[in-house]
Amino acid sequence: MKQYRNLKNGVKNPVSRGLLILISFLFIVFVCEAQTSVKYDSIAPYSEGLAAVKLNGRWGYIDENKKLVIPIRYRKVKPFSEGLAEVMDSSSVAQGYIDKTGKLIIPFSKKYGGMGDFHNGLAKFVIINLYSDNDKFGFIDKTGKEITPLYDDIGTFSEGFAIVKLNGKYGYIDETGKEVTPLKYDNVEIFHDGLAFVRLNGKCGLIDKTGKEVIPLIYSYIPFYGDFLGNFLKVYKNEKCGIIDRNNKEIIPIIYDEVNYAQKFNKGEVVKYDLLEVEKNGKYGLFDETGKILVPIKYLHIAGFNDKGYAPVSKFENEDYHDERWIDRNGNEYILGIDEDDLKRNEYKADIKILKPYRMEDNTKIYNLKHENNEDLWYIIDVITGRKIYLWYNFYKTDSYSIIATMIQSLE
Repeated sequence: MKQYRNLKNGVKNPVSRGLLILISFLFIVFVCEAQTSVKYDSIAPYSEGLAAVKLNGRWGYIDENKKLVIPIRYRKVKPFSEGLAEVMDSSSVAQGYIDKTGKLIIPFSKKYGGMGDFHNGLAKFVIINLYSDNDKFGFIDKTGKEITPLYDDIGTFSEGFAIVKLNGKYGYIDETGKEVTPLKYDNVEIFHDGLAFVRLNGKCGLIDKTGKEVIPLIYSYIPFYGDFLGNFLKVYKNEKCGIIDRNNKEIIPIIYDEVNYAQKFNKGEVVKYDLLEVEKNGKYGLFDETGKILVPIKYLHIAGFNDKGYAPVSKFENEDYHDERWIDRNGNEYILGIDEDDLKRNEYKADIKILKPYRMEDNTKIYNLKHENNEDLWYIIDVITGRKIYLWYNFYKTDSYSIIATMIQSLE
């Protein structure tokens, strides 16, 4: 039998060495299995490959294999952003930032009452004043250096710029913390499509991203939102309204009581139409987007256009604009629900296109009335052009007349 000397005599025992390797391997497997099978009190969503976990009132981080990679020792933690996460020291309320290995990158400090995630290399902080509402805000870089002055407030970034406030005045900083405008405005709004609303001394205008006032501060109000975020801007001046373009060129003169985009109904939904409805002295008309007037300002009401380009209107107080008078986008008028006696009334002009009346027994009229029983719809056929105009099914006879009321539904 082969003899082996023990380690004490300076000779390694190969059996003992193999046993040690096996025991070490089993221990590692046991530890890893134990880590992945821990039932944490809470697990936050993953961020940049790591998730915060809570156990017995303290926090750490696990990787996507559920392995604990940053020890559970912090009082509070936040998700990782740009490789760093804000954590609160276990023994105090001091805050700092760690990297994904758990190394402390920005030392713990009690100076800040709150710190934010990193975006484009900057994180927002707040210094809380316990004795007043005069909290201060700023930004730090990834070394912990404060790279902006302290402000009374800082908004969120929009299109690369954030609103800042100091001593009751507003301005903007870019994503490096640089001020792009002086803090001189009384009110400002976030950037939209390269422009931002600003107000100073009761007058407002628009600035671009260089801080240049591209729309001069001469208007009383610019509702810079909704439909007016494109090439056209609604402006108010001396209690009147109009439309300008982004070069401050007047498209619709600033002489109207109100200007809005006309409405259009598309499959039951209200959408913006490419016509502008103007109001003056209680009457309405329509312009196109070049400033050309299409419909004179003479109607008491203009309702929404249907999907074929017709809108009900009314000229007179006793006129039901849902039933009788319609216009197309070029201002041509159409009359529904009248008889021949109505044509003698002064308000109907010779250039009005009559969709009816129609005598049932008179086939020499331009319009020939027929009925689609299977669809319960009424329509008119122009016997000259062959065009079919559908109407709602409301239909009744008055002596020898057939009157079709309400609206045009579709047009072939």
